Amino acid sequence: MVKNKLTLEPLDKNSLIFVVTKMNKLWLDLPAKRKHSLYELHEWLNNRHSNMRAHIVRNNKAPVAVVLLKNINWVNRHVWLEIMSDSESGLDEDITRAAIQEVRRLNLRKVSTDVILADHSTRISALEENGFKIEVRKRQGHFAKGVFKTVLEMALFLGTDYE
Repeated sequence: MVKNKLTLEPLDKNSLIFVVTKMNKLWLDLPAKRKHSLYELHEWLNNRHSNMRAHIVRNNKAPVAVVLLKNINWVNRHVWLEIMSDSESGLDEDITRAAIQEVRRLNLRKVSTDVILADHSTRISALEENGFKIEVRKRQGHFAKGVFKTVLEMALFLGTDYE
């Protein structure tokens, strides 16, 4: 069995092609509603405030996911984590672990994320395997395709006694 060699790298222009074409969506809150070129998207990502980091996750050099660290609060050392990946790849746990390593490298103490309960059972398992705990259950927290869904807000505390 070949061990997965995941690497986390800053999102570059070539990685944006993966985000747009393979993932079928770009969930970033773009500054305008018109279509953007890949160059414009790359510039937008790199010129955002210091409270955001975008990374591409590669498995043996092939892109498999995008990790976004948003709303970094440098004073309180908190961050919001978003992971966009193909959950069928079986790499959710390893991708989450790679994201946590980057958060540790940035010397942040709390990582928060939210997950739609009905749609992401493997993502929830991967988060729990990496130490995340459910902090908030938001009933009817997400509305899509005519249906309300429950959203779990989960958090991981690094370097503290909180369990």
